[in-house]
Amino acid sequence: MTVEKFRKAATLILTTPLKHKVYPCDYGVVMLKRSAKLRFMASTYVFPGGAISSIDGDSKWMEFFPPSTIGELTPPSARSVPRPKLFRSDREEAVSRDLSLRISAIRECFEESGILLVEKDGNLIQGKHLPSKSEISKWRKSVEGSASEFLTLCNELNARPLVENLYEWSHWLTPPSILPYRFDTAFYLSSIPFLPDYATEDGGETVDMQVMNPFEALAKQERSEHILHPPQFVEISRLARFQKMDDLLEYAEKRQMLGTNCWCPVQRWTDSARLSLMESDELHPLELKLFGDVEGTTDDSEEELASEAHKLARTVWTFTQSDEKGFKMGPMFTRSNQQFFSNKTMVNSAMDRSELLARIEAAENGEFLDANDASDEILKKIRDL
Repeated sequence: MTVEKFRKAATLILTTPLKHKVYPCDYGVVMLKRSAKLRFMASTYVFPGGAISSIDGDSKWMEFFPPSTIGELTPPSARSVPRPKLFRSDREEAVSRDLSLRISAIRECFEESGILLVEKDGNLIQGKHLPSKSEISKWRKSVEGSASEFLTLCNELNARPLVENLYEWSHWLTPPSILPYRFDTAFYLSSIPFLPDYATEDGGETVDMQVMNPFEALAKQERSEHILHPPQFVEISRLARFQKMDDLLEYAEKRQMLGTNCWCPVQRWTDSARLSLMESDELHPLELKLFGDVEGTTDDSEEELASEAHKLARTVWTFTQSDEKGFKMGPMFTRSNQQFFSNKTMVNSAMDRSELLARIEAAENGEFLDANDASDEILKKIRDL
């Protein structure tokens, strides 16, 4: 029997201060729209990221970092709790996965958005140390053509990837039989003080770049104004729990010490919706199925399944069926009644649809619903560890 393989990847959820005229949250998230010509996730908005390269684990990178910086990237919990396979280094690897995956995320972010997360003189590199916009554009094309050029770029700038500012956030596996490719992806969260003027889509794989308030992104998905796939939708719904970027970053920095679980949402189909069940959902099996077909269909409606469940942690993607055109996907939403997807890793859950719609409606009507109580409670539990 052939064992299905995953493509290893790294993704960066990059936040930056942004005051929106309507929606809460004092920050935005860098989002890129994929080209309609692509076979995989065409026309969807995604975070910067992509497949890892062997050069991201080249031994030459070790010369850029003090040993203490590298050691601090691995969560203390790794000493007692097994790490997901993606984060475990093979014996022949010269660079730890906790370093190489972060280098991958930073390199891919530069390729796709032009944003260069490298450190020089102890801080995020400043404009005075960077080449012109046209030179940066040339470097992007060079790195896209050969990942080894990113190492060359860092050498020329006398700078290094700012890996310590990337917080381990989550870990996703593409479920079986959903997309033409399956990825094993590490998600990191980081921030920049402002969006540099040279940041833009690459014009190839990505055709638009926006910095979106989390509620703006979710409201557009609700109204079918753009497309998010479940990982992006869930992660932005998690961000919406935090109205202040400082609170989000404090949570991310402290929480990463607990490591992450591997998520491969289990799929269930009703006659009008596809359910992606997270690990703490009542219908999620105890034993995770990584290979084979999707889990199957049910005669119960989505509403009936939700009303019967005591523990909800699921993403619902609605659709309509047509004999002529097949499936037409509709709005996506979350059903959640738990604070954390996992009490062991304290990865916060996504915002439930009812709460999300209430906050969107209030904001668009010029009202204010304070969500700080939710983030304060999450932070208190993290601080008490």
